Amino acid sequence: QEVVGIAGRTIEEVLPFEKKGGFTLMRGDTTVESARHAFHSALGRGQRLRAVLITSDGKPAAKLHGIVTAADLLEKQR
Repeated sequence: QEVVGIAGRTIEEVLPFEKKGGFTLMRGDTTVESARHAFHSALGRGQRLRAVLITSDGKPAAKLHGIVTAADLLEKQR
């Protein structure tokens, strides 16, 4: 397995090394409910979404603003 340094790289450059279906991209104005829906939808398709990557426009060439995981959403419910 190839090791890739990510410092200074865009999401677009790193994503090809990630497992397909393990992530999705969303815009910065995405609601928590939309992120939660993405995790549930993935499960409905028999996939395990590991993260929602947040960029300003929801596209991989944009700067990463944040990462939401299922654990983050569980903490939000408390």
